[in-house]
Amino acid sequence: MPLSRLIYVSENRIDPADGSTLRQLAAILEASRRNNAAKTITGALAFDGGWFLQVLEGERRAVWATFERIAGDERHGGTELIEMVEVADRFFGNWWMGLAARTGATAHLFRSYESRGVFSPAEMSGRQILELMVEVSKLGLDREVARRAA
Repeated sequence: MPLSRLIYVSENRIDPADGSTLRQLAAILEASRRNNAAKTITGALAFDGGWFLQVLEGERRAVWATFERIAGDERHGGTELIEMVEVADRFFGNWWMGLAARTGATAHLFRSYESRGVFSPAEMSGRQILELMVEVSKLGLDREVARRAA
């Protein structure tokens, strides 16, 4: 089966009344890691407070089914498919789902992709999103976010 990479962006619609956003993100990650491991889907999720940017990698049908489920999730709004392509290798092969949030340590990376002073992932290309995701993931902040959510 060919390997596919899907990149999408969506607006954050997490209801703060349901508890800490970081706690909710930690719960999303836990479920994603469990589900993705069963389907051999890898990837990374970046979160800046207003937006989700996500890369999913795996077998095409499994990746598409995961994307459709996410697009129907009320915590995501304006979900936009940026690209879905066949690829030879995974960028995030060691993460069932990694998370990197916009924090003081990563804000400069997000700022470098701003347009007219605004971070708007819907205006970014798939290549730009992938570059940002790789740069942010190198900082390994998924452990920091999980620790702060606890």
